[in-house]
Amino acid sequence: MIEYKKYYAEYKNLNVIDIEQIKKELDENFKIEPGYKATFAIGDLHGNALKAIRFLIEIGVIDLQQHNLQSIYDSLKSAYYSKNYLTFQTHLNKIRFDASRIKQVKLVFIGAILADRGNSDYMTLLVFGKMKESRIDYTICLSNHDEKFIDLLKGCIKPRSIPKSYDLDSIPQSEQYEDTFLENYATAYLPHLKVMEYETIGDNEIVYSHAPCNFEAIRKIKFAPTNKKLSGTIIGINNYFQDFVINSNQSFTSKWIMVTRLHNFVCCSLTNTKFVNPKIINVFGHIDDKDTNNQNQVNLYSNFGKDNDPPTGDLKIYSVYKYQTSENFTNYDFSNEEMNELFEEHLELRDKSIDSSKTSFKAESSDQNYVTCKKRNSAKDIRETKDTKTNILKILEGYLKTNPNNTSKSRNIWLYLKGRNHINRLKKVYEEIERSTNINDMQSILQQQKDIFESAMSYSKTKVKGSISERWNKNEYSTIKNIPKDLNKSEFYKTINSALNYVNTKLQKASGPRYNSSQVSFNHLASHHFNRKSNFFTPLHNVYNTCYINSSLQLLDHINESADNIFNFPSFSSRKSLSALVSDFWCPEDQTLNENYSQQDAAAFLQCLIESNKYRDSLLPRFQISYEVQKKITSCWKHATALQYCRNDDSNMLEISLNKEEIQKQYNPSLKKLIEKAQLEESPLDNPVCYACMSTAGDDNYSIENEKKYRCAKGVEIRKLVSTSSYLIIHLKRFGYNENTGAYKINDSIDIENELTIQNHNRYKLVAYIIHEGNQLTSGHYYLVSLKNYPNMYKINDEKVIILNENKEIGLRKHAYIMLYKKI
Repeated sequence: MIEYKKYYAEYKNLNVIDIEQIKKELDENFKIEPGYKATFAIGDLHGNALKAIRFLIEIGVIDLQQHNLQSIYDSLKSAYYSKNYLTFQTHLNKIRFDASRIKQVKLVFIGAILADRGNSDYMTLLVFGKMKESRIDYTICLSNHDEKFIDLLKGCIKPRSIPKSYDLDSIPQSEQYEDTFLENYATAYLPHLKVMEYETIGDNEIVYSHAPCNFEAIRKIKFAPTNKKLSGTIIGINNYFQDFVINSNQSFTSKWIMVTRLHNFVCCSLTNTKFVNPKIINVFGHIDDKDTNNQNQVNLYSNFGKDNDPPTGDLKIYSVYKYQTSENFTNYDFSNEEMNELFEEHLELRDKSIDSSKTSFKAESSDQNYVTCKKRNSAKDIRETKDTKTNILKILEGYLKTNPNNTSKSRNIWLYLKGRNHINRLKKVYEEIERSTNINDMQSILQQQKDIFESAMSYSKTKVKGSISERWNKNEYSTIKNIPKDLNKSEFYKTINSALNYVNTKLQKASGPRYNSSQVSFNHLASHHFNRKSNFFTPLHNVYNTCYINSSLQLLDHINESADNIFNFPSFSSRKSLSALVSDFWCPEDQTLNENYSQQDAAAFLQCLIESNKYRDSLLPRFQISYEVQKKITSCWKHATALQYCRNDDSNMLEISLNKEEIQKQYNPSLKKLIEKAQLEESPLDNPVCYACMSTAGDDNYSIENEKKYRCAKGVEIRKLVSTSSYLIIHLKRFGYNENTGAYKINDSIDIENELTIQNHNRYKLVAYIIHEGNQLTSGHYYLVSLKNYPNMYKINDEKVIILNENKEIGLRKHAYIMLYKKI
């Protein structure tokens, strides 16, 4: 099939839109044939949120079939020009995106996204936040305006000295707005920011950049890799840039931009700067349109949206259409004899290690995921645990004695972010360790604290809590600099890490190669994955704490209705190859299997897999759940019981929160009742605006000042289930965290029905469920129970498949963690 390019330019007016006309012209202008994917590039955005929305409408990414899209756009336009932030966000949340269209597109924004002539960077970031939430694939090319925005945002300056579109000085001074601003900046803007974008089409290469460029200009960037082709050079530049902007301890400033020669690259204004090779096409903006839209140059710059009055000009879009061939995977099928041969060497090594240890151990038959070591000599077991505990407490005491309260406050990130004192936290850890009766519990306690601290550090890099403008106005930027930039410089972190390393060492010695992650080779392990031609189950070998992966994949194997399996994974023969297998859908981005082989949450893994780029097209339509989110203003005496529309929301799992006390009162409550109760649950809202009162008063002034008259003290938010798909995944949230007692698990029995009726007409039958054994999210063991061939029932424990009797299956089902239902 032919791949092709297309250049589009048409005079537009942001104040005038005809949705019906756009519908008619969509096929002519931006039709995407079945089996194709398209890249749509737009020139300088000029910091104009309305232009971004118009672009998404014109290319059909926003659902043109939405009933009231015309009026929503008009409301957004009005809110944009009047800087009515809340109204803009309210109507933006009403926009519905075309899910099928999103799967076929990639967007490239040439630059000038922020700090340009737009009315509000806050609103622009709201639009990009909505794009991120809708899982649109997009890239932002670095420009001189974006450079200025990041530089000024990072610096210690007063908001009023930033260009007008930054508007942190004009948005309401509240954490709600500042947090929203920074969250969208950190999650919807920075991760998508690149120096340039690159793709190929046939024999052509396409380079998207803010200003015109050539290979010589690209190579002049200081951190450009040497001796690489064009594609490798651009990839290397983008990787370095992303790592520096997001992870580096150094500030992203104009000085850094100048030193690295990025400034010259994004500000080049020479029209004769072009690639010598005619097969390399440069798509850019930034400079006036002067004889550049010919040969291998495409200039997308226009004044459209640059000035709010009049908001007119040419909307220029460059599109590339490529046919998508399905990826080829090799599927390996092994006979039992071959499997035994492949595992033989590993099993011999493991057995020798166990036999040669000073104390013999035996793995519990109920647990194939990790070795819970039972010492035959119980007296020695008690003595070993006591010695371990004593040494851990000594490590913790070292911090408690040398870091009194008054010296730990300024430099501890957790105190800064959450108002917590490390001394008090460590005292609680000390007490928990003191009460522990086995080494595994001590490991879980310490690992949890380490995870919390690392999460806080990661959180601080993208979002700083508190009133930012207030700190800036008081020139208290130095407080932020006191946050440790390197985890290894935090005495608290080093203390926890030292204690954890000590525990892990003890466990390594106790269990042989099972815990010795740095020295054990896994190259002797192998397993086949799903057999596409089989309706039965395929065992998956546990490659050291990978039961959460195995059970998740085996659960999804139950959605296959024919010989054509959605999954066609290659086999894996090592921990490394398994890591490569899941790296394209494991979260966060670029994370592989954790090096210490600790347990992970099967629900989180399953969600990442469903939402991954590789499998979302196959999986999301099967699991999509739609909600309508409404609110009640409980403190408004006129409308306390009235439901007011808020927004729509989608999910791929029905998550049910559990309350231990309520469950124990009801004794074995049914899943159906828990689902019904979840539909009635109300989440609290602070100071909501009662739009019903505004409507009753005939008041259509949605300014911030005017809305203050209709603010109420309290309100609640309710999520109502609107629609479900052919399969339903239900996640019982059995894990929780208490500030006083720490992490906990709800092991109470739940009556899981074999059949469920959702919304009074959708009937589902249970086909499989995952069980978690253990009391900690970061430890224990996952396995699957299958009802696929009911009345025959099976327990699939990694590579072991066991037939269950009815009584055993009923007992297991009461403790299910994740359930898969199929519509009947």
